[in-house]
Amino acid sequence: MNSKDYTAKSTKNTEIKSLLNEALFILEQLGIPLEKQTTRRLERLGMAFLAVANLKNSQDWKNVQKTSQNHALRTREIIKFWNTYFDENISESSYDDIRRKDLKLLVLSGIVIASATNPNPGFLTN
Repeated sequence: MNSKDYTAKSTKNTEIKSLLNEALFILEQLGIPLEKQTTRRLERLGMAFLAVANLKNSQDWKNVQKTSQNHALRTREIIKFWNTYFDENISESSYDDIRRKDLKLLVLSGIVIASATNPNPGFLTN
């Protein structure tokens, strides 16, 4: 799909890095500014996108979840997704960081809705 390596400095395993690169390529094509982000910020942005799309590996792209399919994650569920599928060890109490930092660009760009019950971008669920 893409030859650009957004995660060259990442310590993630090769499979996760490949999936993150695919996600970040898509986000860049959708207009999300990536050039001034740190490797860790790019990882977290990519993982947020992958979690809300319910993508665990590169073969899952054909099954991307849409809002119309009633797939909605709360921020604590995003943390569990990261810990399970992306070798993270994020505390559930970090939900505010997920909302304020990792989902912010996705919500502002309209790629992700703020909340399934309240789509106002000023509100993200816990």
